[in-house]
Amino acid sequence: HAGLRSLNGVAFAKIEAGTRIDLRARRIGDVGALALGRELERSRRVIDELDLRQCALSPVGVAAVLHGLGRRGAADRGAANPRTLDLGQNELGELGTAALARYLKADGRLEELRLSGADLPRSTTRAMVDLGLAFEAHAALAVLDLSRTDVPARVAAALRRTIEKRPAV
Repeated sequence: HAGLRSLNGVAFAKIEAGTRIDLRARRIGDVGALALGRELERSRRVIDELDLRQCALSPVGVAAVLHGLGRRGAADRGAANPRTLDLGQNELGELGTAALARYLKADGRLEELRLSGADLPRSTTRAMVDLGLAFEAHAALAVLDLSRTDVPARVAAALRRTIEKRPAV
């Protein structure tokens, strides 16, 4: 296949091995996120970093990208998912947060997750509880950036306990 040719002004023929995919501030929106999710699912190349910060993603777009990444991991044909994922300044909402929790539980490669300024559910919803449990179970995650992000007090306390239990990296 020809690969993703253009995504709101960002053009690349296909995802290359060892790539840092930087789409920050490109405002790809949900349509771009759906196309990116499909391309990520098809690609079998190693991706080191995926930067989607400030891309105007709604919960549907976030879920589409995470679904594509999850399908890559499930197919397991030499594809490796990112070690670094930045979803900062996007709207995760309940749907995107639930998709992120599922992704973290299924893929153990992620070492750095940046959610700075992301719009998460503001109450202790089922998705937020699942996300907290996913963080706890995801031993490889060494960096979690929640700066400028409102996190419910109960979830924040659980995250703090989880981080305090881990050995210093």
